[in-house]
Amino acid sequence: DLLPRSFYEHLKPHVRFGAEVTAIEQSPDEVTVRYRGPVGRASVKGDYAIVAIPFSVLRDVEVVGEGFSRAKQKAIRELNYNASGKILFQVRHRFWEWEDGIVGGTTVTDLPIRRICYPSFSDPNDERGTLLASYTWGQDALRWGAMDAELMIEQALEDVAQIHPPITTEFEVGAVQDWYGDPYARGAFALFEPEQQTRLQASIVAPEG
Repeated sequence: DLLPRSFYEHLKPHVRFGAEVTAIEQSPDEVTVRYRGPVGRASVKGDYAIVAIPFSVLRDVEVVGEGFSRAKQKAIRELNYNASGKILFQVRHRFWEWEDGIVGGTTVTDLPIRRICYPSFSDPNDERGTLLASYTWGQDALRWGAMDAELMIEQALEDVAQIHPPITTEFEVGAVQDWYGDPYARGAFALFEPEQQTRLQASIVAPEG
């Protein structure tokens, strides 16, 4: 996160945290972006707007005034975003390093967790560690996303225990990230379906107005 933090240090007076964009209004001379924040609704105007949110989120942002071209609307509506999910465990000891000699890499399984990913660097002065207990995408991620966070962690613990039994005593706390369920992402990444890149790419990157 050093890169965005460096930008932030130079842009502090202009950054609005917690501002959820609700509408974009474009005229021949300016762009107005409307948003809601901690203190209510507001707007900001400028000569241009760089819209860098995923199309999966932009679909629900109201566009008024001159609006987007039909080709841009088609790209926003059709671009495919893939599901992905991660389940992280904090553990008392990095047992996979000490007992199994594993530093970095991935264990691929046929269990619902699919992949266990190990950190390639850890602080030798800290006994604790973080294990990426599950990394899934596509249909595998959608199945996990249908559970609440507590159940996801419980199920992942059972799966990881089949590979690493010490996890049952070493586990401290878990955290999950379901990108499909994240209202500010609604997908982990754009994943072109067959022929989508040919049909949509030019419209995806084209400026509007």
